[in-house]
Amino acid sequence: MKKKTDAVSLPLGFKFSAVNAGIKNSKKLDLALVYSIVAANAAAVFTKNKVQAAPVIICKKNLKKSFARAIIANSGNANCCTGTAGIKDAEKVSEKLATILKIESAEILPASTGVIGKPLPAEKISQALEGLAGKLDFCNALPAAQAIMTTDTFAKLASAEARIGGKTVTISGMAKGAGMIAPDMATMLCFITTDAYISKSLLKKALKSAVEDSFNIISVDSEMSTNDSVLLLANGLAGSRVLVLVQRSYREE
Repeated sequence: MKKKTDAVSLPLGFKFSAVNAGIKNSKKLDLALVYSIVAANAAAVFTKNKVQAAPVIICKKNLKKSFARAIIANSGNANCCTGTAGIKDAEKVSEKLATILKIESAEILPASTGVIGKPLPAEKISQALEGLAGKLDFCNALPAAQAIMTTDTFAKLASAEARIGGKTVTISGMAKGAGMIAPDMATMLCFITTDAYISKSLLKKALKSAVEDSFNIISVDSEMSTNDSVLLLANGLAGSRVLVLVQRSYREE
C-alpha cells in the first residue's frame, strides 16, 4: 500500500525522519534521514564549482558502489572549506549511523547545507543519530523536507505516479534552495526516491537529463554554491519491469 503524507504519495520501502540536533540556534529541525528498507540503485548530480564541500566529495566516493541505502542531511552548516577535518567529521557521522542502521557506511550518502567555513558539529549530530533512526517512518517525508530548509519559506515536497508493466510506480522528491540560484543548480539539495526498478545506467542518464532541463536552467542571483547535490534512489519495490538503457532509449525487461 502506498503511503501518503499531506496528500503526497510516497514510494514503497522508503522511511523518513527528522530531529533537531542543535546545529541551528533556532531549535528548528536540522537533521534529516531518508532510508530504503532494501538496497537501492543510486545516481547523483553535483555542483560544478571547483570548491566542493566534504559531503560532495564523500558522496562521489560512495557512489562507486552499485547501490545505496540512506541519505543523511543537515542544515545550518555546509561543512565546506573545512579541509581534511570536515571529511573526517562527515565520515564519523556516517560510520555511527551505519552501526545503528546495521548497514555499511559506504551505503550512506551525506549532504549538508548552511554556513560555509565552520567545522561540522559532528558530536552534536552523532548524539542525535539514535533518536533520528528511532523516528524513521514511512509517513515522515514532510518533517525531513523541513529539516533541510535554510532560507526557504516553505518545505518543498512533490510526487507523481506512473504505470510500468501493469504496476503503479511512484516517484517523490524533496528539495531546498532559495538563494544562490544560478545556472548549474544552486545552494540546493534535492533527494528523489522511487519504487520503480531502474538500472543504474539508465538512472544516471535520466537524472542528468532531468537536471539539465530543470535545475541547470534556473537563475535567481547568478551565484553557484559548493554543496549542490541531487541524489536519486530507486529500490524496485513496486515490482515493475526493469527499465534498462538501450543506446539512446530504454526498454522494459
